[in-house]
Amino acid sequence: MISPDQDLPHALVRKRMEEMLAACRDANRRPSVLAFARSLGMSNTTFRRRYPDLVQEISTH
Repeated sequence: MISPDQDLPHALVRKRMEEMLAACRDANRRPSVLAFARSLGMSNTTFRRRYPDLVQEISTH
């Protein structure tokens, strides 16, 4: 897990999110905020607190 004082660059997280969304579209699966947070090595709570805009985008798909 990422330590509480360590942030990933927003641009990197957004790029990985776009890749995840494309993979979900290709596989005809719903994207998961929890699965994405874990793929970044973050807890769901930490991801939601640090990237609320991205959580909203993932949730709308």
